[in-house]
Amino acid sequence: MDDTQLRHEASEIERRVGDELFSHQQLTRAAAAYERSLTLDKNNIKTLNNFGALYEKLGDTERSIELYRKACSQLNNKTKNAHVYYRNLARACHSIKKINLGLWAYEKAIDSEDTTSYEIAVNYLDLLSSATVSSNKQTLITLEKISNVEKIDLELLSHIYYKNLLPRSTIDPSQAKWPPKLAAHLFNYKFSFQILTTQVITNPILEDLLERSKEYSSDLDQKCQSLLSEVIDAQHHLSQHAFNTDGHKLCQITSNTSKLHIRKPRGQNQSLNRLVHDTTGDPLRSFYESNPYPKWTYLPHHTPSTIYDYFSTTGLIHTNKLSLKAKILIAGCGTGRHAIQMALNYPDAQIFGIDISLSSLQFANAMKQKHNIENVSFIHCSIFDISTLKTKFHIIECIGVLHHLKQPSRCIKALLMALRRDGIIKLGLYSKTARTSIETLKDKCSEHKITYSPENLIAIRKLAATQYPDKMKSIIWSRDFFSHQGCMDLLFNPYEDNYTPKRIYDLLRTYNLDFCGFETYQPHAPFFTKFNSGEDLRDLLHKWHIFESVNPSFFSDMYLFWIKPRNTHENRKL
Repeated sequence: MDDTQLRHEASEIERRVGDELFSHQQLTRAAAAYERSLTLDKNNIKTLNNFGALYEKLGDTERSIELYRKACSQLNNKTKNAHVYYRNLARACHSIKKINLGLWAYEKAIDSEDTTSYEIAVNYLDLLSSATVSSNKQTLITLEKISNVEKIDLELLSHIYYKNLLPRSTIDPSQAKWPPKLAAHLFNYKFSFQILTTQVITNPILEDLLERSKEYSSDLDQKCQSLLSEVIDAQHHLSQHAFNTDGHKLCQITSNTSKLHIRKPRGQNQSLNRLVHDTTGDPLRSFYESNPYPKWTYLPHHTPSTIYDYFSTTGLIHTNKLSLKAKILIAGCGTGRHAIQMALNYPDAQIFGIDISLSSLQFANAMKQKHNIENVSFIHCSIFDISTLKTKFHIIECIGVLHHLKQPSRCIKALLMALRRDGIIKLGLYSKTARTSIETLKDKCSEHKITYSPENLIAIRKLAATQYPDKMKSIIWSRDFFSHQGCMDLLFNPYEDNYTPKRIYDLLRTYNLDFCGFETYQPHAPFFTKFNSGEDLRDLLHKWHIFESVNPSFFSDMYLFWIKPRNTHENRKL
């Protein structure tokens, strides 16, 4: 045995000592043993990996990434369980949004294992959603591989696939013979054709090029003509012929499930078409009865967790067990996608979804029964009448609702009254700055003499996507832009009252609320603030105001944050 082998054996002995100490939580002594192991063999893969895990446990994620990365650099085709090392690096990068390195590690992990787990596939999609779009061959190959993972959200996967399949500038239609280049690019992978013929396109550039390619069929060989023709026909069908309507499937489901059981609040003895709160003539209810939202087919991505993990995200740590099963309310649940996602994420909790739209709830209940989700109930009820449920909730999520109400203060009061003493509320509110593009679109429609109404949806979409793609970027790259229900909710809601950081601050002050949020993946953005952080809220939200003024599309989805009554600055137990 030569000197190198002797040193490696000695390094392994120290590594095993470190592992034993680590398992007994003697972290300082374990770190010393790992240091000795690396002194003997600086390339000991197991030591590098386990030392990285120790630093990750200590909260030094940067150092853990450094060690994980070095371990991964030593891997080769003969290394057993190589995917474990890549997974560790990916997880650590994901936790602090080191996007490029994290994606590389996920792709290596997925490539090195025969069967990809649901958790890894979901985490990869989550991180990829935050990445800058680039036509990367490995990304497309990895997306194809995880498309076979059981219960993967193919709608989300296809949305990401389309963004990476044809980013801006890949095909230049001003150059000669661009249709053959488009065909060659699209059909380079068999999976591309499968996606293009089964999932609606959510890439405005690709949508436009496919429509324009019809005029250049003579430039294509017979095979490409056939493939493109099949894709275009499929897309017209999937989008219901350029978004004239795509609601027939939804209507079919709701009409076939009219007898499904939807819980009514206690004391509500009227038919399901009546609510405790009289909404006769309510334009918002009428809107969502005609346009149930969101339209969805596949189970949303989910990772089972616990209610304690949910609270710890916000800085609240609870060491005792809940005396009662945790109850979570989704106020304004629509067609139930988020409520069912929460039920899957927190299987030990009881989820309640309420909405004023009966057609939305019927669809939600149909999906609940289709996927055998036991821990979620749907209730036909207005937010203003939550008190009739006679239930207090540990967590209330009200996302995408308040900005559509003419009396948001009544809604806030109702939510706070339904909250348990130590519960928390998550709100999602439209940003006035991010929604400026909607007002710009209305102005452009006026300039082009297009009446801004649902009847002109096709013309409005074409105007936004083809003539003002840069000004309308946050609109035309939204998934909602590619379905009828999505466009209705995105562009034509009957009432919208948007928010600013200043208005959020006023809301917090008015109701004496503590604040937790916003999540950010940009290095120069203000940091994510947890409950009881002691941060000056006025100063913090002013920093966010400045940041948003420079990055106006940052909150293009919504402001997402948690609130809780400011009764104490101590963490209470549930």
